[in-house]
Amino acid sequence: MPHKRYTPPRSDAAPHRDPGVRRHAVLALVAIDEGAPLDTAIDRDAEELSRRDRGLFHELVTGVVRHRTALDWLIDSFHHTNAGELSPTVRNGLRVAIHQLLHLDRIPPHAAVDAAVETAHQLDGLGASRLVNGLLRSLLRSERLPWPDLESDPQAFLSVTTSHPQWLVERWWNRFGPEECRALLEANNTRAPLNVRVNPLRTEVEHVAEHFITLGLDPHPGLYDSAIITVEGLAPARDPAFREGAYTVQDEASLLVARLCDARPGTRAIDLCAAPGGKAGALAEMMEGKGTVEAVEITERGCSRIAGSVRRLGLGEVVHVHHADGRTIDIPPASLVLVDAPCSGLGVIRKKPDIKWRRAPEQIPGLVERQRELIEAGARLVAPGGVLIYATCTTEPEENEEIVEWFLGQHPEFTVEPASEWLPEELCNGTWLRTLPHRHGVDGAFGARLRRAGS
Repeated sequence: MPHKRYTPPRSDAAPHRDPGVRRHAVLALVAIDEGAPLDTAIDRDAEELSRRDRGLFHELVTGVVRHRTALDWLIDSFHHTNAGELSPTVRNGLRVAIHQLLHLDRIPPHAAVDAAVETAHQLDGLGASRLVNGLLRSLLRSERLPWPDLESDPQAFLSVTTSHPQWLVERWWNRFGPEECRALLEANNTRAPLNVRVNPLRTEVEHVAEHFITLGLDPHPGLYDSAIITVEGLAPARDPAFREGAYTVQDEASLLVARLCDARPGTRAIDLCAAPGGKAGALAEMMEGKGTVEAVEITERGCSRIAGSVRRLGLGEVVHVHHADGRTIDIPPASLVLVDAPCSGLGVIRKKPDIKWRRAPEQIPGLVERQRELIEAGARLVAPGGVLIYATCTTEPEENEEIVEWFLGQHPEFTVEPASEWLPEELCNGTWLRTLPHRHGVDGAFGARLRRAGS
């Protein structure tokens, strides 16, 4: 079977020929290669760009991170050496240019090549610019792209063309089967929609939707929750309605976990791993501002983010922030405890594509150990007759069902309450909340609701 050109979803980024944007993108990508988080690198370099240029800059950086394996495979194929032998700036300049050629159909090929050559000349000199020019023109002359053979090694083909680590492809291939594995990999390479949760204590969903229309945007209702609006092109930080607390940014899967908590007015709840504060704020809104959420967070930065968010939403009297380790904090028990445990994050690759390059299978046992410690700590804080919610934003059963099954074996005083009693059946598989991007159109998430005996 001949190799086929891989055609991922196209971006609508506007054409732009200024090599300065590419130069900033290259330098941000070098920083990411050296260990900087994607969001940090983008925020730092975007500050130096005009508002007009930031959209393309963001698309170039995130697009390269998302498609890195495929881009490096093509660099290796057409340069006849390993991409790692190139200087960091040349390597990332080529990645940016090839990403433009493959994925940004509103940028003419000659403009992408010219900008890449000029950027290489600025950063690495004449020799580098000639190398970049020759490699890109060879790629453009190619009648087909030299991907791994689909028939002889389908997992390698998927790993390269969808830019996922081989270990992750193997895991999902064995669990889901070839077709669903491919669907999940391809879904991860789409851009996650921007979802906002409307604050019912400040306004109504219809009013926020009308506000977005006045901004020239096209809002749509959430897939599963009436408090969610999906809206593309929104810049929340520049919107007075956001600053006034009318809404906050939150993925729908995250809000579904909060819905599983079923917080009522007058409830006292503990959110044991609360940053950045989305679920704590949602719980406070569900309580109609009449209750208490003890938001526990181990980092000072996380505490600051929670405090800022709940203050903006007008929830500062309800949400109390504790700078402490959720595994050891000593506070009175509550009728509702949420353990939104730190995890591998493999359910949010659409939103954070660098996660797939920062995770390795040998990290999972350490995460599992911490998750067991946290669910044990959460159990100690549940009052008799109360509810414990265990949740993650990962796809991996070791961090999800297997944690809950292990916990139930240690704690016969807890029983499972089917998530489908609170959430749509198609999201729950009966017992657990379990979402996947390719099946449900939201981030991958897991949630279990456990009731403690007593009254």
